[in-house]
Amino acid sequence: MMKKFITLVAVVFAMTAGTVSQAQVLDKIVLYIPNRIVDAMDTFSLSLGFGPTARGEVWCTRPFAFGAGTGILVKASKGYNRQYGCGFESGSETNFMAITSEGKELTNCIGSLKNYQVYYTGAPNIDEQIYNFHEGARDYWSIGMTGGLAIAEVNGEFHPVEIFDFFAGFLFFDIKGDDFTFADLSN
Repeated sequence: MMKKFITLVAVVFAMTAGTVSQAQVLDKIVLYIPNRIVDAMDTFSLSLGFGPTARGEVWCTRPFAFGAGTGILVKASKGYNRQYGCGFESGSETNFMAITSEGKELTNCIGSLKNYQVYYTGAPNIDEQIYNFHEGARDYWSIGMTGGLAIAEVNGEFHPVEIFDFFAGFLFFDIKGDDFTFADLSN
């Protein structure tokens, strides 16, 4: 066990030699397991909503979506970019590949869930703030589905970039730049 730990420390030092301080190396070693657990949780999103709804959608990235729906819901979410909380979602969308019409809002959020408004027709634009890689409320590259009828709706997504970030983390690479450090924990 000790031999594996010493090898791990040597690999971290070799990978980061000259590019990071000793404190950053210590962060990577000590917070290795917690960061892998959080990265694993980042790979998916799940939300449950209650209210009048009729929705059925599937997508493999936002521009490649099929389905339609409308609803007014109170949603509890474990969302993209570490968003957790509840909010009020209303609006509708129609998707057929890159031909999309969407008018949706998520408001009155509590927790770390982010308010947003999306109104567009045509293909989703990756340059919109809502799809910001580090802080956006939605993942442009997600693969997911939503289904709801009458009074309940469920939404589930997988995040390919987060999955890559999770596996890269085993080799001490942080693609998303979201691994915790001691500085984050002291704030």
